[in-house]
Amino acid sequence: MTDELDTTATAYESQARAAILAELDEDADVARFVRSHLDELDADYWVEHFGTPAPTAEAVVAGLEMGWARTDEEDEEIWHSVDFALPDDASEQILVVNFDRDGAAGDVTVEN
Repeated sequence: MTDELDTTATAYESQARAAILAELDEDADVARFVRSHLDELDADYWVEHFGTPAPTAEAVVAGLEMGWARTDEEDEEIWHSVDFALPDDASEQILVVNFDRDGAAGDVTVEN
């Protein structure tokens, strides 16, 4: 990641986390991402990284590690994207928050 992308990622991190939290309703991909990982990963993982064998969905979101940020100057709809993953690469799945050219958070997707 270049210095420019590091700066972009940091600037968008709080907005991205807020967008993820807003997607915690029962039918959203984010809620399914959290629920499936809470079910699949053993209690030792959660205790090591979150201090409890059964963290809340909000705690899981707060504990996600920001990974990769990118800027796509060619894309008309998505300008910046920021990725988040569970600590220690516990899953191949990541959450991706996309931002439009005005800097507004858009959709949150689950990707492999």
